[in-house]
Amino acid sequence: MCRRAAQPEKETAEETDDDDDEPHGGTLILDATCAPADIAYPTDSSLLADAIEKSDGIIDELHKPNIGEKPRPRTYREKSRKVFKAFAKQRNPSKKQIRAVIRSQLGYLRRNLRFIGEMLEAGGTLSDRDAKLLETIRIFYDQQSRMHSQRMHSVENRIVSLSQPHIRPIPRGKANAKTEFGAKLLVSVVNGYTFADHISYDNFNEGILLAEAIDNYKKRFGMLPASILADTIFRNQNNRALCKKMGIRLSGLPLGRRNAGKYRQQLKEFLADCGARNEIEGKLGTAKTRYGMNRVRARRPDSGKSVIVLSLMAMNLSKLAKAFLRRFWIMCYFDQNVAPEVT
Repeated sequence: MCRRAAQPEKETAEETDDDDDEPHGGTLILDATCAPADIAYPTDSSLLADAIEKSDGIIDELHKPNIGEKPRPRTYREKSRKVFKAFAKQRNPSKKQIRAVIRSQLGYLRRNLRFIGEMLEAGGTLSDRDAKLLETIRIFYDQQSRMHSQRMHSVENRIVSLSQPHIRPIPRGKANAKTEFGAKLLVSVVNGYTFADHISYDNFNEGILLAEAIDNYKKRFGMLPASILADTIFRNQNNRALCKKMGIRLSGLPLGRRNAGKYRQQLKEFLADCGARNEIEGKLGTAKTRYGMNRVRARRPDSGKSVIVLSLMAMNLSKLAKAFLRRFWIMCYFDQNVAPEVT
C-alpha cells in the first residue's frame, strides 16, 4: 500500500523535472493598463439627457409615415432639456438636487419608451441601428431606475455610453484618474518590444493571467522566460508555485520569515528588478502619448481592440526601424569595404 501511494509523487517529480528541462531565456515584464475610449466623462444626469434626446429621435423616425394623418405623441423634449441645462450650470449640486433631476429625467424617458412601444405595436418599424439603440436605452433605463429606487451607485454591466454600450468602468486607483472607461489589457515587454497578451472591456484580475502570458511567450519565442518582472498582484501563491515548477524566477521578496544572511542580497536583487520593470511604464506612456492609445476613437468593440493592437505594432515597427538604421550607419562608417566616399 505504501509503494502504491508513493507512485503519484514520483510521477509529479518527473513532471517537474520535465518542465525544468525545457529551454529558458529572456526576461518577461508584465503590467496591466487601460486604453480609454473617446467618450465624455459619464454622469447619470448627462446619460439620461442623451437617452431622452435619442429616444425623441426614434419617435420622430416612427412618426414620419404618419405625418399629416396622426398627431405626433406629445413629449417634453424642450422641458427636459431646460431642466438639464439648469442643473448642469450648478457647480456643486447637492445630493437632493441630483436625485430630483434624475427622478424627473427618468419620468421623461419612461414616457418616451411607452410611446415607442405603442408605435411599434401599431406597425411601426425601425432600422437595425435604431433597434439596437432602443434596446440599449431600455437596458440603461432599467439600470438607472434600479439604482435610483435602491439608492445605489453601481450595477452589474453598467452602461456608461449609449453609442458604445460595450464600454465598462475600469477602476485604476491612479492619482489623476481613479476610474477609466475603455478596454483593459495585459501588456508584456520582451527585449524592448511590446505585446498585448489579453484585451477585454470587462474588468479582470491580471494576477490570474500569468500562465496565459507564459504560454504566449513560449509560442512567440519557442522557450520559457528565465525571469518574470511583475507587480505585486502577480506574486500570489499560485503564481509562485507555477514559476517554481517551471524553473522561472519571479521578481519579489520571498514569503515567510526573513533570512538574515540572504535578505540583503534579496533586497538588492529586488530593487534591481524594480528598476528594470520601469521599462514597461515608459512603453505604455509612449504608446498613449505618441501612438493614440490614450484615446481610442473606434466605436465597435472589435475595431477598438484592433486600434490598440495596431498602436503597439506601430511602436514595435518604429523601434525595429531605428535598430536597422543604427546598424546600417555603423556598417557604413566602420566597414572599409562599404564606407561611403566623402566629397
